[in-house]
Amino acid sequence: MDAVRTAIREILVDRVFIAVLVLAVASAVLLYGIKGEDAVRAALDDDLRLFAMLVFFVPAVLFLSAYFEVLTPRRVIERWLGACTGLKGILIATLARTSQTPHGLRGAVPPAGQENRAARCADIGQAA
Repeated sequence: MDAVRTAIREILVDRVFIAVLVLAVASAVLLYGIKGEDAVRAALDDDLRLFAMLVFFVPAVLFLSAYFEVLTPRRVIERWLGACTGLKGILIATLARTSQTPHGLRGAVPPAGQENRAARCADIGQAA
């Protein structure tokens, strides 16, 4: 129980959490001032529906991703997404990640440097 209290304290003291909380409260106050109480209630209802959907959606997606990782042989992944697959590998990874994330393309950006690695492999292939 002590670990839970420590974790909650760490979250509440976190600067990012405090900044987001301040922005959320400021947005609610601004919305209340501009549109009134009904608009704030409607926004909270939408937020709760989204939260309820994500509570079930995200664990299901993570489970399917883990299941896929366990069932797919490593050599198949390396052949399609390895270091020297170039643009094809980036596109496949982007499409696969887009289908798994609730954020769509915003959450599916290939890691920075993937393009450089593909370019280095292409240079090695041309030099040989």
